[in-house]
Amino acid sequence: MILVSKKIDDKTLKEMFTQRADTVEEVVAMALAKHGENAKIILMKNRSDMIPLFEGKPENA
Repeated sequence: MILVSKKIDDKTLKEMFTQRADTVEEVVAMALAKHGENAKIILMKNRSDMIPLFEGKPENA
């Protein structure tokens, strides 16, 4: 997941298996670069209010 927010520190984002971006446009570019031009992207307003629960290690660990 990629999050546009300055409210959450980097350590917490890593624990949430989340990357930071500065703009929504940057999120879209990052997602398309990773998953290709035909990728499906979900944009969620107020995503920082939700905390994901995953098992395993983050991709960037």
